[in-house]
Amino acid sequence: AASLNPENLKAQIKVGQILLLGRQTEEARKRVEPILERVPDNVEALSLLAGVQVQERNLEGAIVTLQKAASKDPSHFVTQVSLGRLFLLKGEPRKAEEAFHKAISLDPASSVPYIELSRIHASEGAWDRAEEELQRMLRSSGSSYQNLSVLALFYESRKQYDRAEKTYLQAVDAAPEEDVTPLINLGEYYGRMKSYDKALEAMEKAAERRKGDPNIRLHIARLLFDLNRMDEAESK
Repeated sequence: AASLNPENLKAQIKVGQILLLGRQTEEARKRVEPILERVPDNVEALSLLAGVQVQERNLEGAIVTLQKAASKDPSHFVTQVSLGRLFLLKGEPRKAEEAFHKAISLDPASSVPYIELSRIHASEGAWDRAEEELQRMLRSSGSSYQNLSVLALFYESRKQYDRAEKTYLQAVDAAPEEDVTPLINLGEYYGRMKSYDKALEAMEKAAERRKGDPNIRLHIARLLFDLNRMDEAESK
């Protein structure tokens, strides 16, 4: 599409993004520079250029580019999240916090900035503040099973095992029948706790819902091995 219609800026930017994902940094730059010569304030193109600069290890330049994008479109959620992550890479957590809070004001329903803020506080040992950000995430973006799984993992990392188990179970209850990921998470949690019978029960429920999944069968085989049920493990 981009070759057939060079004037299609969206197609050119998309090609540049794919090149960037493939770490073809120089080719991505060749795509984005002509766009910015024509449309210097294009936010998507500026974001692409920032990605190129990150891969070129020009972190300061990437931040300046994203700040320009943010000034052109202060309501662009992704720009604020990207800025926050770059400030973290640069070792400036307070500026990162500011960007993530801005992102929340733009889209309170997104879980991403809450999780990033929680990570900042956790890295500084401010565990209460880290938990509060995750609780804010549940209040603002909903108690989805994905968000509950994040909170459960946090409790587990803090060795608050009763709260972790309760939250993993809540995630299972909140998930749609066809998504067995929370059941697998629960089974893996029980496995880490060496509650192998409970782990096996959760994994077998997952296997029943998603028949023939080799990864779930492998989980079950490992649990049977831990339970010293070798013949059953081999059969899986």
